Amino acid sequence: MDLASVSLSDFSPAPSSPGFESGDVPPEGYKVVKDLILYFRGEPVSFRLPRLCGLSDFQRKVLEMVWHIPFGATFTYGQVAEFIGVPQGARAVGTAVGKNPFPIIIPCHRVVASGGKLGGYGAGTAWKRALLEMEGELLGEAVSWRS
Repeated sequence: MDLASVSLSDFSPAPSSPGFESGDVPPEGYKVVKDLILYFRGEPVSFRLPRLCGLSDFQRKVLEMVWHIPFGATFTYGQVAEFIGVPQGARAVGTAVGKNPFPIIIPCHRVVASGGKLGGYGAGTAWKRALLEMEGELLGEAVSWRS
């Protein structure tokens, strides 16, 4: 089964184990749902990179790089741009990250503005802040890649 997209609700996030009725998830999707539940319990999860259809080569390159940012770490938009070989491309990276159809699975919330500022997030900055706090990233401190 190919994952089409992931969507976060517009409610205020309170990360916990989401509830699912047995009929809500096709059998092929149980692994993704199980992994999302583990993630929202605060456990690091290695999601499989979904197929990135309908995106430009640049967007794919950005999202593939972002997929590698580990649980509890952050990169700035500028660092992502440098990593993919476009050192002046921080804004373009922000645009590409903003089109991520798989939030959490491709952890675009781990990409922040310089100086540790949140920057934008498709589901809203309340979600971004909650996800980063859940992962233990302290906002306002130096942003770094932690391996």
